[in-house]
Amino acid sequence: MVVTRQDSGTLARVADQLRRAAAHDVQVFREGDEAAATAARAAAAAALPSLAISPLPHRRTAVMMRVSTSYAAIPDAKKFYVLSNLVKAAVLLSYTPVAARTLYLGMVNDEWRTTSIRNLGVLYAIPDTVSLLLVERMALTTRIHHLCVIVFMVINLFNDYSERNVWRALVVYAVFSTFAYLVNLLLASRFLAVHPSLSYWLSAGALVIYTSCLAANWAWQVHYLTGLWVDTRAYSILAYVGVILLVVWDDVVLVKWLVGNLRGGGTKSASAQQQQQQQQKRASGAAPAGKEKPA
Repeated sequence: MVVTRQDSGTLARVADQLRRAAAHDVQVFREGDEAAATAARAAAAAALPSLAISPLPHRRTAVMMRVSTSYAAIPDAKKFYVLSNLVKAAVLLSYTPVAARTLYLGMVNDEWRTTSIRNLGVLYAIPDTVSLLLVERMALTTRIHHLCVIVFMVINLFNDYSERNVWRALVVYAVFSTFAYLVNLLLASRFLAVHPSLSYWLSAGALVIYTSCLAANWAWQVHYLTGLWVDTRAYSILAYVGVILLVVWDDVVLVKWLVGNLRGGGTKSASAQQQQQQQQKRASGAAPAGKEKPA
């Protein structure tokens, strides 16, 4: 496979375009009144399924195939996986300023703006919903993760965050997850012609950011939920913990992969893997009948 020089900048160009598009949505949903929150609830029910069958992903795929030879060489079953991770990385990056402000207001000022949180929750769930419905092959832990996000999004639309309750912990978990957008960029870059040194630093950065966010997140979750349980003994806390542990499970699996990937010297691009597999097949085909060349 021939890799053009355009591939080195494809990842940055596509991410920048998606970030600019998502920034407009963030601006629209940044603030609002109760009427806006009602509109967001209605939009969530109608827009999320329609996004999954929209021709937009197909158009994005066509654009990627024109500008990146490495993307064009990816098997069709993986193209949506790469695209969905690029999209999610871009939109999470766009959400980060608003999410950080929401986190600061809640954790430092004890100011939980219900409308803004509901709107942000809808935006956060869109990439997960699209990935769940469009990506054909997906790890079980990842599929469960996406399902949990959708369930939490629905709960988020009907909760009053001005009252101290367990669902504030959900907001904090989602915000810290937003900061880990580099992980999605890394997952997508595995299938593109990315320079080994860039791949290595992507792996290192993703691991540092992800583990730091998880450490701070989990520490706050334990502190907040323990205090809430002592004060209220609400059974909704147990329900939340039971479901959020499924998300934690997926986080742990991903951390293990990040550690192993970094120890291996960073991500080896899928295009390089495909070239190696093709060479092995050709060598195996040249071997005498009945003998198979070792991998």
